[in-house]
Amino acid sequence: MNLTDALFSLLRDLREALRALLARPGYLLACILTLGLGLGANLAIFALLRGMLLQPVPSPNLDRLVQVWDASRQQQGEGGMSVADYVERKDAASLDGLALMHRVNLNLAQGDSVERIEVRRTTGNLFPIVGVQPALGRVWGAEQEMPGRDRVIVLSHDLWQRRFNADPGIVGREVRIDGESWTVLGVMPEGFYHPSRATQAYVPFAFDAAEFAGERRGSVYAVAVGLLKPDATADTVAREMQGLLDARAAADPEWRERIERNGVHAKAERLTDLQFRQIGPSMIAAQVAVLMVLLVAVANLTGLTLSHWLAQRRALAVRSALGASRLHLLRLVLAESLWLALVGCVAAIAIGAGLLNGL
Repeated sequence: MNLTDALFSLLRDLREALRALLARPGYLLACILTLGLGLGANLAIFALLRGMLLQPVPSPNLDRLVQVWDASRQQQGEGGMSVADYVERKDAASLDGLALMHRVNLNLAQGDSVERIEVRRTTGNLFPIVGVQPALGRVWGAEQEMPGRDRVIVLSHDLWQRRFNADPGIVGREVRIDGESWTVLGVMPEGFYHPSRATQAYVPFAFDAAEFAGERRGSVYAVAVGLLKPDATADTVAREMQGLLDARAAADPEWRERIERNGVHAKAERLTDLQFRQIGPSMIAAQVAVLMVLLVAVANLTGLTLSHWLAQRRALAVRSALGASRLHLLRLVLAESLWLALVGCVAAIAIGAGLLNGL
């Protein structure tokens, strides 16, 4: 048999197998749903696990990013850092940079519509620390991290597309935020988000005089993210930060009394390790659970297929009596299995995408 005859025979078998499957819609639908749900759930959970654990931040410096905070006995989970402490610690020898940020919600007005967006107030060095620069325009400089000069904004790619129709001339335009005029400095690249996908824009973290008052030193509402030097570790950073904390306590009796009373101490952890510790066990448990679902789906699919072909024994015997070879009958079985696999995979991708969006 030459190549042309083999190809013609394959197409004929596929057409015949498809016709046979369409003649039994109940069996076809059961197989597609079984395979689609089993594979789709695994695709969704694995994509979620990859996005939240294996690559929680789209940054080329991911392995060197570390979160730094002040912990205490009363605190549950990870804390933050006060502005005053950040200023004292931002030039730490074990870091190539330390950025401070915190979440705010602002009202973006465009025409008659107003949208409340999640924004990060951050120091401008966040962008070189994570290793990502705007796709359009630029970020702000130190002169714009001052009260009264900080009405500038860098948009996320999603916000730029959704609210401004991906206008390439957006840089330099004035937008209305909380009733005031702000200048758009830039647009971040597609796919960039930090620290979460909900972040829609970035604005300068302008420190005012009240941030440095003594009573505000214990206000640890902001998050500090640093870039490790090549030879440094998170433990190195924690020890250095603890030394700076001890030095401040030695110079300020009131602050020392607060530290001793609350058990305040410096901590540092790689972002990847922090993310895994927070949600890793639950994500792995979810992946194991959907793998069990896949095994059940495979067992059910095997049972369906065996039952189907046992029911088709008489039809196969008739075909054989009419002269069909065993090879031809085997090709028909394989052709039906191929159709089920292809359509089941398409269903799995659709179901997986829907589950992922829902999650």
